[in-house]
Amino acid sequence: MRFEDKIVLVTGAASGIGYATAQLFADEGARLVLVDIEPTGLESCAREIEQRHPAHALALSADVSDSAAVRDVFARVKAELGRLDVLFNNAGIAEIGTVVTTTEEVWDRVIAVNLKSVYLCCREGIPLMTKGGAIINTASSWGPIAANNVAAYCASKAGVINLTRSIAIDFASSEIRANCLVPGTTDTAMVQSLLAQQPDPESATRFYERMQPIHRFASPAEIGRIVLFLASSEASYATGAVFSIDGGYGAGRVAFEHTVEP
Repeated sequence: MRFEDKIVLVTGAASGIGYATAQLFADEGARLVLVDIEPTGLESCAREIEQRHPAHALALSADVSDSAAVRDVFARVKAELGRLDVLFNNAGIAEIGTVVTTTEEVWDRVIAVNLKSVYLCCREGIPLMTKGGAIINTASSWGPIAANNVAAYCASKAGVINLTRSIAIDFASSEIRANCLVPGTTDTAMVQSLLAQQPDPESATRFYERMQPIHRFASPAEIGRIVLFLASSEASYATGAVFSIDGGYGAGRVAFEHTVEP
């Protein structure tokens, strides 16, 4: 198993990509630290892992945009597990709005959860890593390519991409790798929430499916398998890279026009 006895921390583990990826890591032998602000899904993720792999999941409810909460999480990791081998910064939220219609409160919250949390978790997590440590940060296909009416989300995910590159450069000499994951539209609760806010959710779903050249959304597990690759020794020469898994969306972007309705 690729991650036997490795310590892997996953943020945003209560649902979607984080939940699915945590399960995949556990099945490859990892010991999981699961972090999310939403306790019900977090406990479900931990329980599912523990049923198959006893003593392989530590669930910590925390707001990863809060520096004190993040310090507490990594203090627990250090005290109880002693080190960290893989950090998957995956927590994220999305809100509809342009720079005119987005309130300052919403802007600050999106930037804090999507971008500041990566800084905070890396700040606390990197000192617990030894040589061979791996960091994977989740951006979005709306990081390198913007969409209308999701200004804060696009800005935050673009920031994640360049922050990842900076981390990769700064810690290459410590043999710690950092790569950025750029998933396309994935069937998660966040995406379903955005679709539900559209005037015609069914039509919006069909529209976004058509925007992917393979005409469907990704499953969370499809994204998760790429995370495991990036965290493994199989990707030992990859750092500072942006890995797109978007069903061809980025390749065919010029053929489509976005419409994300208020």
